[in-house]
Amino acid sequence: MSPSASQTLLAASNQTLVVTDLIKNQVNRRLGNHHHTGRINAVAAITNAYLTASYDRTVAIWDGRSRDTKPIQVLPEAKDSVTSLHIMATCGKDYSNNIAIIRTASVDGFVRTYDLRKGVLQNDDFGSPVTSMTQTKDGRCLVVSCLDGTIRLLELETGELLNTYSSHHTAGQYGLDVDVLADDTTIITGSENGACALYDLVRADVVKTLEGPARRPTCSVIAHPEQSSVVIAASYDNSTVVWFRAVV
Repeated sequence: MSPSASQTLLAASNQTLVVTDLIKNQVNRRLGNHHHTGRINAVAAITNAYLTASYDRTVAIWDGRSRDTKPIQVLPEAKDSVTSLHIMATCGKDYSNNIAIIRTASVDGFVRTYDLRKGVLQNDDFGSPVTSMTQTKDGRCLVVSCLDGTIRLLELETGELLNTYSSHHTAGQYGLDVDVLADDTTIITGSENGACALYDLVRADVVKTLEGPARRPTCSVIAHPEQSSVVIAASYDNSTVVWFRAVV
């Protein structure tokens, strides 16, 4: 996760957030030492603020400008490990004005939406541990991957369940990432059989199955932000594959 063109956020094994400068090849800051009591599962960034989601069931918000080593706010509502983070932001001078919406996913089966401007918390129960989520590029829908093997498409404005996807990927034991291709027509997910499945977002049928060298579950997938033909997949066997012309 990159808060700027030159910076990258890394979750260290000692429950700390490491802010690195890619151009200068140096560590700028370390945050969270002795704060989180479990591993950091997800990070997010915006101008002047960093967020960390942890196995300890909390999300911490860090001031990106201050040298203070304590978070400026903690979100403690999750009842189990927080697996995924998403931010909807606007322009402003400080973190409270920059961040309009924080969305978190948890193993307790809930996606929680924090509207910081209105002071409102919305809870959406998916009935199964949520391992990953992503938003469609048009900002209208949320794609949620659950441990029961079903990916769900939720309309954000109404909360209506629009579609489900489950026919061509294997799940149940591992947390699998999900993403949406740049043209907003296709969902990609990892699979416990080592492949990646691509589903048509509207019809919910499979578009393609990508079978590479992975011999263990493919747990992490990410789509190119601008080119729908490029996706990256990583497996528990330590292999990473860049797929070109993944959808033709």
